[in-house]
Amino acid sequence: MAFSSSLSNDSSNTAEAKAAFYGLKWCVQNGINNLIMEGDSMLIINMIKGKVLPPWHLQDTIIEAQKLAQKINRQFQHCYREAN
Repeated sequence: MAFSSSLSNDSSNTAEAKAAFYGLKWCVQNGINNLIMEGDSMLIINMIKGKVLPPWHLQDTIIEAQKLAQKINRQFQHCYREAN
């Protein structure tokens, strides 16, 4: 799967949260029932897991991602960003 979306001038956390949301949405729409989602933003992973409360500007995106995640068998995990 590959796609792009314009996020205007926003933060990397917004981009990470929206990427997680769009990825979950795609999986639900395409019948993917088992998912391991890896992200290099521990903060966003913990928000989706419900361990950290999202700030107001990410709240809608995180809540929608959580709702989608409840529809499938999923696991979220942090993976470290590789340095070049």
